[in-house]
Amino acid sequence: MFLSNKLSCVRIFFAPVFFIVYSLAHSLDEYAVVVLICLLVALVFVEFTDFLDGFFARKFNQVSDTGKLLDPFSDAFLHINIFLCFTLYGLMPALIFILILYREFLMLFLRMLSIKKGIAVAARMGGKFKTVLYILSVFCTLILNILSAAGFVHAIVLKPVLTILFCLCAAASYISFVDYIIQFRRL
Repeated sequence: MFLSNKLSCVRIFFAPVFFIVYSLAHSLDEYAVVVLICLLVALVFVEFTDFLDGFFARKFNQVSDTGKLLDPFSDAFLHINIFLCFTLYGLMPALIFILILYREFLMLFLRMLSIKKGIAVAARMGGKFKTVLYILSVFCTLILNILSAAGFVHAIVLKPVLTILFCLCAAASYISFVDYIIQFRRL
């Protein structure tokens, strides 16, 4: 397995770790801030693997159909997992989570159709922008979560800010999906 694909797998393996640690942080009142900060630092590294896998694939000429599928899958797997945590703890509206989840399943179906035709659907600019927006919303949510747990920001302030961010994520996800549909309409 190429190094780039191993880096993509890091995001898949980190998803359940995030879920467990994030849930644990909410049960450890006095240590919640420390646990959330550690989670934020770990997430910086994990998200950086998204850049590194593409960098190494191109640098060492290891771009593969497997990598073209594994990279977006690992991104979606990680982000859906994180968004599920945020939904369970009341930070993300359930409707927005469901809309994003549906989009990701639709993309998975499109990728499966393309594989059947011998085509690997690589990430497009709209999909990359959507991923950057997902990452931005995840980091903003964690930072606001830390500030709230430390008593610097009241939870009432969190809801509208995060709802706007998550609405932007949902909009970007469907705009990029339409772009994929237009690009691969022959499938």
